[in-house]
Amino acid sequence: MKIIADVLAYKENRVREVWGSWEALTDDLTGQLFTRKLITHDDMTGLWLLTGEFRPHPHRHDIITDPRIRISVEDEALEAVRNSVAQAVLELNKVQVARER
Repeated sequence: MKIIADVLAYKENRVREVWGSWEALTDDLTGQLFTRKLITHDDMTGLWLLTGEFRPHPHRHDIITDPRIRISVEDEALEAVRNSVAQAVLELNKVQVARER
């Protein structure tokens, strides 16, 4: 739930309007993923695990259609590279704006 709340923090009003809480959204997403056999629950550890049906990034699984929610999973190394590139783009945009001034 914390990861979802952090990633979707900019949509907090919409989440509260549709689901009422981050917990309710997380429960809905987990239920949808489980129903589609994309995750399974490990009773020994209490953890949710991806199944072989879950395809990794760049594929995105449509989980909820209204409002539209897609889920993708990428490994930490790829995520770090994407975050670095995004940060570099932001810095370049700042330089460009400063240069234009």
